[in-house]
Amino acid sequence: MANGFLLHRVSMIEIVTYFVTSAGEVVYRIEVQQRGKEVM
Repeated sequence: MANGFLLHRVSMIEIVTYFVTSAGEVVYRIEVQQRGKEVM
């Protein structure tokens, strides 16, 4: 596994997680979107 860190971006309707290498390259991205009226 490469050296790096996880970066999370959170908004009212989605959570996006990035894995960023120590060189600054984004190598993985996952997005979760809220659906419906429930609160996460």
